[in-house]
This record gives sequence, C-alpha cells and structure tokens, in this order.
Amino acid sequence: MNLFAIVQEKDREVKRIRTNQSLQSQLETEFHRQRDLFLDNYDIVDFDPRYKLDDDELFNIPGYELPDFIMDPKN
Repeated sequence: MNLFAIVQEKDREVKRIRTNQSLQSQLETEFHRQRDLFLDNYDIVDFDPRYKLDDDELFNIPGYELPDFIMDPKN
C-alpha cells in the first residue's frame, strides 16, 4: 500500500507520503476498519439521478473511473 495525499486540489498536486512497512500495515488495517464501519451503516444503491436517497443509503456509480492524476501520481 502506498499513501498519497492531494495537497492542492486546484493544481491537483499529489504527494507520496513515505512510510515504513509497519506503519503501512497499520494504516491499511485502520483504513479498512473505518471503511467497513462506514459502509455497514448504509445500503448501496446504483446511481439514478431521479432517485432520492434515504438517510441510510449511498449511491454507487458503476463504471466510474478515477481521474488520471489519482490513478497515476507522478510524485
């Protein structure tokens, strides 16, 4: 796992934050724990612009691809 941060959204500057293997493992475990905690409280619904989400729902956007600056950071 690599840790990256967007430090200037306007310029889309992405920086790699160097970590050792132990910290990487701890961060990965914590991020997965938080993701699971968050998603366990919601039902996932495929995006439909006509649909109004309930408080316990989140949209999923099938086929959405992250922007290149996130998928291929240069730093």
